[in-house]
Parts: sequence; C-alpha cells; structure tokens
Amino acid sequence: MSKELKLHPLLTAGENAHYAKDGKQTIQILEDRFTVYQMMAICEFNIYKYSMREKGQTVSDNNKATKYNDYLKELENINIKFANSTVAFAFENSGIKWNYAS
Repeated sequence: MSKELKLHPLLTAGENAHYAKDGKQTIQILEDRFTVYQMMAICEFNIYKYSMREKGQTVSDNNKATKYNDYLKELENINIKFANSTVAFAFENSGIKWNYAS
C-alpha cells in the first residue's frame, strides 16, 4: 500500500496542466535549477507582488500569495546545510516528496 503524496504547495488540483512542459510542471523544472536561497527570494517576490497589486482579482491574488507563503515555509524548514543546494536535491535529501500531478 503506497502512501499518497501531498500536493505541492504551489499547485491546485486539476488546474495546472497549462504549466506543464514535456511531462513536468514548471515548478519541478525550477526546483531542479534554483538553490533553496534563490527559490526563497522568488517566493518573497511573488508574495509581495500578489499582495500589493490592484488588478481587481483580490481573492485570486490573495490565494496566490498564500500559496507562495506556504511554499516559503516549506523551504525555511529544510535543513540549513541544503541552503545552497538545488531545491530538488534539498527536498529529496530531507525526505520531502510532493505530488506534482495536475
């Protein structure tokens, strides 16, 4: 019996197909390329962006800011020894596994 993986914090069930390329979610590609510190900065940028913009999509923007904040918390919980490693490596070596299905 396999344990069901928790959906990645930046994904919404059934709403991510348009972010997939070659069978991978964009977030997976970014996690393969960016370090934990770099990804934390990206999250902080997006939290501010979605919290401050006035585009008439307040609920949607607040939901996005919350998702980035949740993901930032996950990154902050990774052992500091992985801070300069890619996010994918850090998650793997911290025992964190996500469901990236759309």
